[in-house]
Amino acid sequence: MGNIFISHVIADELLMREIAQGLEEAGYAAWFFERGVLPGTSYLIQITRAIEACDALVLLVTPAALESDQVTKGVVGAFERRIPFIPVLVGVIPDELKECQPEWRHALGGTAMLCCGEGGLSPTIPRIIDGIRALGIEPKEREFSTTTPASSAPADVSEHILSYRSSLEGERKQVTVLCAGASLPPALSEKLDPEEVHDLLRPAIDIMAEEVHRYEGTVAQLAGDGLTAVFGAPLAHEDDHQRALYAALAIRKRLGGYEERLKAKGMELALRAGANTGLIKVEAVGEDLSMSYTPLGMGKSRLLLEFRKTLPEDEYTYLEGG
Repeated sequence: MGNIFISHVIADELLMREIAQGLEEAGYAAWFFERGVLPGTSYLIQITRAIEACDALVLLVTPAALESDQVTKGVVGAFERRIPFIPVLVGVIPDELKECQPEWRHALGGTAMLCCGEGGLSPTIPRIIDGIRALGIEPKEREFSTTTPASSAPADVSEHILSYRSSLEGERKQVTVLCAGASLPPALSEKLDPEEVHDLLRPAIDIMAEEVHRYEGTVAQLAGDGLTAVFGAPLAHEDDHQRALYAALAIRKRLGGYEERLKAKGMELALRAGANTGLIKVEAVGEDLSMSYTPLGMGKSRLLLEFRKTLPEDEYTYLEGG
């Protein structure tokens, strides 16, 4: 119980992420395109599987969504599977929805619609959660830590890596290793319980893993405060070094929003990220997708990207060596 699918168009990603954050803070598991879809695999097949596995669908209705054939297919698919809807209208009134999308009108039937006013989404998110609970869908029980490289990866990625595991072990690969981490001020960490520190850092680590997978990297190791990702093994591309940097920049951009939310609570989040390109020997790939490897010729960093907290959000420093 507690799996919620969020249907939206790419143009409404910021609105969707605000809803996803609210759902996850309430204990629900949110699924959306940017988080779970594997590039190169049929979009419709993966969306269909996600809808079949969800307990309810939050439908983000905006002017852009009303013109989307993909959203319409998702609505019809959920209706055919009798998945309950929570429609959230932003910049649209119910009459417009009924006029523009007769297929939606039939699928939604007498479903109550939540309309966002001038206050934006924030006041509406508790109502979304109340609507989900009214359907008898309760949040999942919280666990202290179940995050592993396997649990953070889309299912298709996990299957692909494990299918190549035996042939990969012992091989030499030219890769780019990305290390990213987040931390709270030491004075604050000392005052908090370890579980509270974990709860504050977990959303940041989830964001890191999502962006690594978006650029088809592999999360090799996960820690309580960050991760190590490999670009070039087992999924190899000619531009793996660029993908690692794009992932690092995407992590920095997305964590900016989370930093602001922590600041509103009087807390600060520091981010560090470094990327190094070189030759490695893959020693082993575990069942949980953790990867052990031996660096070959990585004594000096050929490329290091470091974010500094003292710089504005859109600035970063390249340090080159050797």
